[in-house]
Amino acid sequence: MPNMTRLVEATMQVRGEAHHSWPEFLAALKDYSDQITADMVRCDPELLRRGQGMAIMAAELAGVLQDAPKLFEKIQIARMGKKNV
Repeated sequence: MPNMTRLVEATMQVRGEAHHSWPEFLAALKDYSDQITADMVRCDPELLRRGQGMAIMAAELAGVLQDAPKLFEKIQIARMGKKNV
């Protein structure tokens, strides 16, 4: 599994700077992910693999961004645990 610490930290910074527009950003990203998934049904077979990869990536990214506050808290707890050792 890739290390998402940097992505989560950057997400929390952006979220803090634009907290009023954050829910709309997440909704737009989720909608985009759903559209990519729906497009796979209509794509040519040779483009299906590419479409699947894009859909998976968009869904994963949307999930990380949505879960960033919880993930950030876990990262902070893990860091504090390392400092206390």
